[in-house]
Amino acid sequence: MTDTSLAIAGPVLDILKDGLALVPIPGLGLIPQALSKVLEGVQVVRQNSKSRKAFEDEAKRLGAVIQSISSNTTDSVSANGGSQDRSSGETAVRKVAHSPELQSGMNELLHAINDIGTRTTSLKGGKISSFIHALNNRDVLQEMKGDLTNAIEDFKIKAHAAVDKGVQDIRLRLILKELKCADAGYRSVHDQKSGLMDGTRQDLLSELVAWSKGQSPITERIYALTGQAGMGKSAVAYRLCTLLDNSSSPDLSSDTPTLGASFFFVRDGGNLSSLRSLFPTIARQLALSQPALLPGILQAITAFVDKGDNQLQSYAFESLLHKPLAHAALPSHGPIVIILDGLDECADDKLLCEALAQLIGLVNEVSWLRLFVASRPEVRILEALRSSEKAVHICQLSDDDVLEAGTADVGKYLTETILKIPQYNAYLEGNRVPLDTLVRRAGALFIFARISVNVLDSRAYRNNPEEGFRVILTSKAAGLTNLDSLYLQILLSEFPLADLAASPLIHINLISLLTVVCCAQLYLKIGQMAVFQNKLAQVSSIRSRTTAEPGITYALRKNNTVAMVARLSSVLLINSDGNIAPMHATFTEFLRDPQRCTDKHYHIDKGAGHAALASACLAAFTWQTTVEILSAVRNGEQDMRQYGRYSASWCWDHIEEATYSDEFAQELEGALKQGHVLRHLRPLLLPKDGEMKFWNIPFVYAARKYLKKAPTAAAVATAEVYNHMEAYCEAYLRGMLETPHKHGSAVTKQFLEDRRQKGVALTTDELRKVQDWEEMCDRVREEIDHDSEARELWYDDRLNYRALRGD
Repeated sequence: MTDTSLAIAGPVLDILKDGLALVPIPGLGLIPQALSKVLEGVQVVRQNSKSRKAFEDEAKRLGAVIQSISSNTTDSVSANGGSQDRSSGETAVRKVAHSPELQSGMNELLHAINDIGTRTTSLKGGKISSFIHALNNRDVLQEMKGDLTNAIEDFKIKAHAAVDKGVQDIRLRLILKELKCADAGYRSVHDQKSGLMDGTRQDLLSELVAWSKGQSPITERIYALTGQAGMGKSAVAYRLCTLLDNSSSPDLSSDTPTLGASFFFVRDGGNLSSLRSLFPTIARQLALSQPALLPGILQAITAFVDKGDNQLQSYAFESLLHKPLAHAALPSHGPIVIILDGLDECADDKLLCEALAQLIGLVNEVSWLRLFVASRPEVRILEALRSSEKAVHICQLSDDDVLEAGTADVGKYLTETILKIPQYNAYLEGNRVPLDTLVRRAGALFIFARISVNVLDSRAYRNNPEEGFRVILTSKAAGLTNLDSLYLQILLSEFPLADLAASPLIHINLISLLTVVCCAQLYLKIGQMAVFQNKLAQVSSIRSRTTAEPGITYALRKNNTVAMVARLSSVLLINSDGNIAPMHATFTEFLRDPQRCTDKHYHIDKGAGHAALASACLAAFTWQTTVEILSAVRNGEQDMRQYGRYSASWCWDHIEEATYSDEFAQELEGALKQGHVLRHLRPLLLPKDGEMKFWNIPFVYAARKYLKKAPTAAAVATAEVYNHMEAYCEAYLRGMLETPHKHGSAVTKQFLEDRRQKGVALTTDELRKVQDWEEMCDRVREEIDHDSEARELWYDDRLNYRALRGD
């Protein structure tokens, strides 16, 4: 490169470096190389300095255009929310840099520059020849400049389109983030719901694919698959999702069905068992999977979230689904299928039936929509489906023809899977009676077959086929189903009654583990489970079920939990998120039902289990444990942080679900008097954005509601004195954090004035209680002020609810 061409290309190179620092665009480095060759060829022209300079100026302008586009990308993303959500902003910038629009524009620009470079051979240099060919050189330079100008303008158009797309992406992410959705799509389901063996349920799946295309004798656009637990309904729903999820395919014919949204309910799974997240989750997935629906749904979401977080389900359905979908015009689009699995695992009975009726009505109104649902044949669900029988096709897996096909599938699964285990292949050679007996006992129940295989292939029985078959083929207990008998036999085999009597530690470990599995609102990881088990080991209702002696502390550690889960690996699993989950919902149902789990040593009473978990959560709000939790948030210690997050978020729910007992009522009232409310609020501090706020968890409301269950009128009346407690503690904590040296009396004075301005008149008893709360909060403050480490943690506003969640 000559000095002159370098002088021109140098600034372009510098500008491109600045642009690359802002937005690393693949292929951008090739532009200055190609441009420098063109500039070098232009330097031969001496008589056409004006035309040459015009071309060189246009080359300089290219550098400025690229830097402008790079700056515009980051500025636009930041202005539209990228500064609020750094992760989403960085994602949007990366998408712009790698977008098809920008890459296409980059390739076309490079091609144009190379093409322009070939024309430099038409330029004539030298003193004489350049003078003779001055007119020709002028025309060539003007044509080259015009082509470069056009190439730059085309590149700008495509680049701005890419930036606009990136801005839309960040807006989309921020808008969708406002919805309270659940990770309930098929890609997030637990392993036990997705395990359909290749080659099974082929006839049913073929029928469903044909139905989704509108190429089936089944003319109804709603398909309901029902059947008893363990017959593979969830696995069929999961496989159908994978077959229809082709939304990323660029070329879809007008009759190709696509997966619009999927929601897999999980019993006792927090928001996975709640209907409140159903409509927002469906709307979010439809917006992301169906570009044609995106504008209308985004507009609907924006209008919806502006009206608040706790709107009735009827408003959520009308705003998020009915209005945008009923008005969407998709004349050349194939069917869009919504898939719902595990309706029977939804905790909101009445709302579920209403939601089903709403969705059925929507599908009948919108011609390109189809709905597939899978559920156990519970009366409430069947009634909701049959109320619109003309619109719903119901396929019951319990029908004889389907049962026969299901049995054949289960037999195939058992035979092929067990014979792959070398020891069992050798054991069954010449004697297939145990296997044939197992196939008959399993019938059409996939879950029975799956758990039986888990037992046979476990470490305990993999090398002992005779004992393995003995466990799963033990005679059925009177009054129990084959599946319940199998569950009971697994527990008896792994934890014999004599062992439980001899070791209270093992029994406490078992009961605490099963309590969490049956009653926790979320599945927990091993370390988090161990923290909870250790807290539960001190709860009297757990200890009283064992031979534990009073006064002896049993400390459960992570290795105890690991060993316990390993022994129950046939019915528990570690899912893809690393959480401990039941292999199937029927296991926890079995444990909670005394008519099914007939041995009291293993039975988990649901109400008592919630009370025990509430006690374990209350332990998080003691002084020492609160400090440990804040320290864990600061240091990134996941197990204690997650324990704190769970306790702060779900304690109220366990209190509401707990069976009343005087013992727990006393514990709960003691917690209210000892500063637990203040310490419960501290991790719920929201990141600063104007006024100091706390995440709203109805802890005191739940406690008051529980205390009102007391059998005596005096005890019920006592609950009313806590009416203003949460508001006072929040006011005290806000004053404490904003002005560390503010006296409690000043907080109380301001609190009473705020109540007065809101028209709330406190009774004499309530005023007396406010004074008690002031003294209680002052004691908590003294605890903090006398411990330098605790004080540092307490007043660090970075240790807030977002940090507690791990965001």
